[in-house]
Amino acid sequence: MTIGRWFTIARVSALLSMAALTVGAATSNVEFGSGFTVTLVTDSIEHHCELEVNVNMTAVGTYYLRCTKLDRETMNYEKRVALTRQQTGDLRALLQQARLFDGQYWGGDARGLDFSFETLTVHEGRVATLVTSFNDSFRSGTRKRLLDFLRTFMQTPENGA
Repeated sequence: MTIGRWFTIARVSALLSMAALTVGAATSNVEFGSGFTVTLVTDSIEHHCELEVNVNMTAVGTYYLRCTKLDRETMNYEKRVALTRQQTGDLRALLQQARLFDGQYWGGDARGLDFSFETLTVHEGRVATLVTSFNDSFRSGTRKRLLDFLRTFMQTPENGA
């Protein structure tokens, strides 16, 4: 191998490395482009449920549901389930489209009137906590679809699982 050919190979290798770094930097700046955690908490006088969805850097997702029923006798329910690739992709797309870091975090708390109080927290390098109860931004559109999607994982034997 001649020195000229070696330098050409070295230059091409360096350019490919720089391109890979540029692509990596671009994808890491996309919201929910790598690992993230989503927590949906529902609280009422009858029950308390926490759904935690984790997606790691390699796009492997799991969810963990913990519920406590508070009327008459206390009943606890827990389950841990792996997400399919489709579910992980759908969740990532909904989170990106919902623009959760853009505002409208507030809602209402009517637990005193026997309603549930629900919050959604997302972690992906930064954190946002949004009140979904009585929050107009969750009544239609992508945010509603996101909430409906997450609620499908909150099924227990008590409510139809």
